Amino acid sequence: MVIDLANRSVGLGRVPHGHDVAGWRRWLKEQGIGRVHGYQPDKKARGILGGAAWLGLDIEITLTGEPSDSSLEMLRLLGRRVRCFNCVGTFVEGRLCGAGIEADKLHVAVPEVEPRQVSSAERQKWRDRLKGGSSPALVLALARPDNPQGLRMLAWSGALLQYMIGPTKVVVAGSGTREDWRCLRQWERMWQREHLFCGVGEAVDWDVLAAACDVVAVGDKQLREVIRLLHARAAGCSIMAGRGVAEEFLVGYDRAHLVSPGKPREWAGCLLGLVEAGKEKMSAQ
Repeated sequence: MVIDLANRSVGLGRVPHGHDVAGWRRWLKEQGIGRVHGYQPDKKARGILGGAAWLGLDIEITLTGEPSDSSLEMLRLLGRRVRCFNCVGTFVEGRLCGAGIEADKLHVAVPEVEPRQVSSAERQKWRDRLKGGSSPALVLALARPDNPQGLRMLAWSGALLQYMIGPTKVVVAGSGTREDWRCLRQWERMWQREHLFCGVGEAVDWDVLAAACDVVAVGDKQLREVIRLLHARAAGCSIMAGRGVAEEFLVGYDRAHLVSPGKPREWAGCLLGLVEAGKEKMSAQ
């Protein structure tokens, strides 16, 4: 039997607490598990991966984005027990190499994606819903609400854009904790920009959001959402990204716009041009 940690809550029944290594070891043995696949594992997977390593099970790890510092330390400790690490890009491979994980266990492969085809009617429906009765610029953040490092520079530049042209919404897709959203609301108060962030749950298709917004924006740190980025590129979206973060996935893509990390005015200026171009494109359709 194989457990895929991407769906560990599905059909597993009652399981031990996330950090209970001994409990997970007993549970894995009782269930006859022979292989564990960790998909972008975080600290919540520490117990099951530790139990699997203790039993000497076959462990495979797939990383579709940059691991957090705590996840990287966990993977470093597990390194000898893991059969292979599948890395979505060389920047992930570099992080693992830097942590001392054996190079022959690292494999780089960029997955092929097939974005959903979004009709003009569906795109306009979601565009109207996100606008909420006004006519703001719609900037779709690549990062989820639980990735504040990936959102901070975008939030800053979005606040500047709102000051420059008026209503602006930074759409943040994905589930987040109360603490995650408290952080984003604190940024709004700090920059005196109300209603800057627009939260959208996991149930809304990413391809629909990408089609409805003027631009997809990648932060200048902590690129964890590479699959989202690949979908946006395959769908032909305008993409703004910090140099040195997502470049390897945007080589040869003429709708990519790279900006200097840590320079919010430059980011806001780039967003302004892309938003205006996006509105002209939408009105022509």
